[in-house]
Order: sequence, then C-alpha cells, then structure tokens
Amino acid sequence: MAEQAAPDRSEAHAFMDFVAGTRKGNRPGVKLISVAMHPFDATLDSRAVREALGRKLADYARKQELRFFDVNNRMFALIPENQRNEQALINTVYKVRLMVVNTVRTYATSLDVDPSELTEVIHTRRDANKLARLVRSAVDTPKELQTPIGPAGPLTNRHVEELAKRIKAAGAKRFTREFGRSQAIAYMPRSNDRPDPVGWEAFISMGHLRSQLLPGVTFDSDPEAYRQLTLRLDEVVLASLAAERANSWDAEVGHVSVNMNVASMVSDAFERLATYLADQVDAELWVELTIPDILENLDSFREAQRMLEKYNVRTMADRVTPETLAQAEAAKLDLHGYKFVWDRRDKGLDSIRDAVKTVTAQDRPVVLCRVEEARGVKAAQTLDVRHFQGFYVDDLLAFGSMDEMEDAAG
Repeated sequence: MAEQAAPDRSEAHAFMDFVAGTRKGNRPGVKLISVAMHPFDATLDSRAVREALGRKLADYARKQELRFFDVNNRMFALIPENQRNEQALINTVYKVRLMVVNTVRTYATSLDVDPSELTEVIHTRRDANKLARLVRSAVDTPKELQTPIGPAGPLTNRHVEELAKRIKAAGAKRFTREFGRSQAIAYMPRSNDRPDPVGWEAFISMGHLRSQLLPGVTFDSDPEAYRQLTLRLDEVVLASLAAERANSWDAEVGHVSVNMNVASMVSDAFERLATYLADQVDAELWVELTIPDILENLDSFREAQRMLEKYNVRTMADRVTPETLAQAEAAKLDLHGYKFVWDRRDKGLDSIRDAVKTVTAQDRPVVLCRVEEARGVKAAQTLDVRHFQGFYVDDLLAFGSMDEMEDAAG
C-alpha cells in the first residue's frame, strides 16, 4: 500500500474555523456534504484513489461554486452556497455519491465497504461534535490504529490478541472515534410522513476495521477466532458508551441499540452500561442478538434476562429469517422486537412476508434495516412495519419526507 500523506493540519484548522464561524451568535449553521475516505483493500492503492477523488471533487466544487475543503485526503467537505435551495442540495448529494462510487470502482472491482457509506450530509450546528471528531480522526489517528496487522490470510487468535493490544494502547474512546459508527432508527408509519428518529445503533464498522487494520484477512474461515474478535469489540463498545457516550458516539435522542454476543451480556461492562443509562441518561437500552447465538447459549441468556428486566433493557433479534423466527417462537425466547434485513432483489418482501406478519400480529416492533431505496420502505409499510434503518433513511432524516425527496430528485 502506498505511504500515507502527511497530515495537513492547516486545512483542518481552516475547516474548523469555518464551521465555528457558521455557528456564531444566532446563525443557524449550514449543511455540508462530507466524504470520509480510508483504505479499502491491501491490494488497492488507496492514496491514488483519494488523490483522484480529491481532484474530481475539487473540480466539481469549482464548477458548481461550492466551498471545498480537503482535510488530509481523509475527509473532503463541500458546502453548497445556496443553503435555502433544498432541491439543489439533494441533487448535489447524489452527484457526489455517484462520483465516489465511480471513482473507487475504477481502482477496485470488489469492495469491502459500500462507497455510499462514505458520503453524509452533516449540519454544522446540530452535528458540531461529529464534525470535530471526523477532523480529529483525519489528522490525529495514532500509529497503532493505522499500521496493518499481519499476516494476510485466515483470521487467527494472534490477529485478535494484537488488535486487543492496539485497542488498549489507543484507548476505547480513541478506537471508537476511528472505527465506531452510529445510525438512526426512524419511525415512519406512512410513506409521506417525515421520519421521526426514535433511537440509534452503535456499532464498529467491520469494513473499515478490516481495510485499515486487517487488510487481506478473511473473517469467515475460523468461526471461533471471529467470535473472539466480536467479543473484544463488544467490550470496546460497552466501555466507550458507558464512559463517555456523548463524545465517543455523537449522542442522539431516543433509545440506544447495541449489537453483541450473549456472552457479553453477562459481563461487568454490560451491567455498568445498563446502570449508567438507567441512572444518568433518559434513554432506553436495546440489545441486538442473533437467534442462533441465543439458542447456543440459552442458559446464559436466561440468566441475563433477569438482569435485563431489572434495568428495563429490551432485546431485539437481529438478522431474522423465517427459519430463525420459528426457532425463537418454539423456544419461547420472549424477545421484545425483531430486525429483518431488506433485500433489494425481493421487491415485495415475499420471502419474509409471513414472518413479519407473525411478529406484527403480536404487537412487537419490527425494524427493516439496510434500506437503500424508497420501495423497501413502501413494501414494508403494507405489512404494518413502522421502523426503518439504512442509508436511504439517513437521507430522509437529512432532507425530509419521501414525497419531498422524490419531487426534488425528479
């Protein structure tokens, strides 16, 4: 992989000065488009990708009269001049997103990271903490979170142990600033409603982690090594959420959702987080678990349920299929909600239709996640699904209702 460029702190400081200037006095702040770049694959010249995209974005910004910042070739920011023209902003976002996809695919035919994940609309007032975190991450990433862990090949316990050392050296807060992500879960009962954010999920970006620290390492060859990896990451997420939730994860309204292993639920770190949220924060904790993991560790899950009831922690089944739902019903797991994954090939959600109806008939919440298009929301709403998550939902939260987005895009 090509050597990383030296941090350009002057550009980072200029950008943060601009952001601070938009929030002085009673100024409402502005929306900007950020493109966060990081290495994709060990065989890919990531520096060449960033430089090529930087040139294209700078040229596009000049032609469209957008304010452009290049923060260490790790984060690009474009600020539309006409903040009142929402249609122009929407069109610009989609053009920038397409530019990212096409540029990266010029250098790589197979990606571990969805390029659309790298593009986001951020508000300089509302998301000031997130902006500061992104810029710090761009220019101040410590060496232990940049140097790849070898060798390439199947994931082993040696990889996991070395990663644990890196995390300890950098600290959980710094690690989650680099690799942590948060994504909203929105309530939207009808297609023309504005989405209402009711919670957010905190997670580690496995694509970013693999591309930056474990390039060329395959995660699916040794199930036990992968389980140990996820247990380590569970510890980091729990510790950072309990210790300093707002600074590490860009605190949001509503409930906090954490994806983890059953084994992590009986840890001291989990109980500390549950206590913190119950005592200090007006937020409900949801735990996302896979049904196979619950069934393989049923005794531990039953033990944890007593503690969950004490702290009013809710359980959500993650990546539910009709088969795993039937297993959960047979085992009487008494889960509070179920999360299904949207499949763009399944236009009418036919493969999960009966399973979704089974859950909604019990008045238990269903979340459709990884939604990337309007048709996923519309199909699910016909099945009484009211909660959604995904890149398309992120865009809706930034721009408004589905009708407004479709009118602007048209």
